[in-house]
Amino acid sequence: KLGGFQDCKTENASFNSYYRGTADWCKVFLHRVIRLRRLHIVEKGESVMAYPMHRGALIGCGFIANQKHLPALAKLENRIQLVAFCDLVEERAQKAAKEYGTPDAAVYTDYREMLRRSDLDVVYILTPNRTHCELTIAALESGKDVLCEKPMALNSVEAERMCEAARASGRQLTIGYQNRYRLDSRYLKKVVENGELGEVYLAKAHAVRRRGIPTWGVFLNEAEQVGGALI
Repeated sequence: KLGGFQDCKTENASFNSYYRGTADWCKVFLHRVIRLRRLHIVEKGESVMAYPMHRGALIGCGFIANQKHLPALAKLENRIQLVAFCDLVEERAQKAAKEYGTPDAAVYTDYREMLRRSDLDVVYILTPNRTHCELTIAALESGKDVLCEKPMALNSVEAERMCEAARASGRQLTIGYQNRYRLDSRYLKKVVENGELGEVYLAKAHAVRRRGIPTWGVFLNEAEQVGGALI
């Protein structure tokens, strides 16, 4: 696992941890994709350096994209270019493309049209929970690696369908559990793996949110989000 971004400073410590975790999550995922693609290139007898910078696309350009993912991806500008933005509200996609995309970044309102592009490497799915399964499977089947926001799906059946699509397509799928990439989480994981705590038979964790109830967008819309406290 790679080190965290030390320069992500905000006034709110919990926000800073979330932001840094998201950046690290994106960073580790991209390195995994790069490693596998390089192996594929070597197997074909081609030069590793011949492979261009990754070209990424977003499905969903709302709050979570603009407040978390896009600022984190901006830190990885030497690894990925954002060339396509899709949202049901075209103005949101246009705004995100203007602020974070390449000069020729394309805007879509239909994800199917965007996924028909053959020049996309990675797709970020940042939409309401009920759409994660459908969009993830479509992106994987179109030959793209996928980074999907949490929660993974509405139920275990959908989650298994997503995993099966990843296996069948041979593409990479990861879910946005960014707290796993926080420095404290990785430190504790290392301590446990080294056996420094002996046999761990009980663990307790809690989180306190001081920023109020999240009321933006469709966060409290049960039909759109589903999951309640489990998300």
